[in-house]
Amino acid sequence: MTRKSTITKKKNKVLKGTPAPAAREKVLQRKNFYQSITKILRTAQSKAYSAINFTMVQAYWNIGRMIVEEEQKGKGRADYGVE
Repeated sequence: MTRKSTITKKKNKVLKGTPAPAAREKVLQRKNFYQSITKILRTAQSKAYSAINFTMVQAYWNIGRMIVEEEQKGKGRADYGVE
């Protein structure tokens, strides 16, 4: 094999692996498409986490309120809080 044929083969390999401009554009469009889907899913997850966190805070607050009401039985302080 001559040096010239080796160089030509190397160039052909590089050219074969390089996508045409139209193919590159299609790859970029597909990448943008998937990035948009990822963004939508991450936003939805974030909103779900916030909603769940808010709901859990409400639940714990209501449980605490119920415990206080049960302990105080309508008094200003619970019996164990009397000085």
